[in-house]
Amino acid sequence: MTELLYVEEYSSLDRDDLLKTACRLRNQLEQERKRSNSLAESLKLAKEQSLAAQKQVEQEEEFITNKLMKRLEQLKREKQALANEVEQEEEMITNTLQKKLEKVAQLASEKAALQRERSELQRHVGDLVGAVDRLNRDKVALEQSMEAEEENIVNRLQVRQC
Repeated sequence: MTELLYVEEYSSLDRDDLLKTACRLRNQLEQERKRSNSLAESLKLAKEQSLAAQKQVEQEEEFITNKLMKRLEQLKREKQALANEVEQEEEMITNTLQKKLEKVAQLASEKAALQRERSELQRHVGDLVGAVDRLNRDKVALEQSMEAEEENIVNRLQVRQC
């Protein structure tokens, strides 16, 4: 630190001492100005660097934000594509199951129709078996009747021949 002399102290000094002191004070003033200018320049440079760093951080943040927004949009598109694919798959499965269900219903209907037809055929076969039995009985009865008639005719012929 420099020594500052009060006015009373300067009054006791001679002219050469005053000039030396003035010169020394001018030099100190110049050094302080240079130091002040240097500090001002350093402060200006630090502010510029701070602004540049802040601008770079903002640009990086904006870049990261844009990148994340693009990724989010891409994920949304992928999600929608998957949702559409799932919907199509569900629709295909539903249609396939509906067709199988209709086929099962058709087969059940055909089975019921075949069972009715079978029952009708069994009844018809039963009727035919009954008719065959009746015809066989009628045949046997006719054969017996014919044999009896034939025997009767033979007996009458023998009676006439005798």
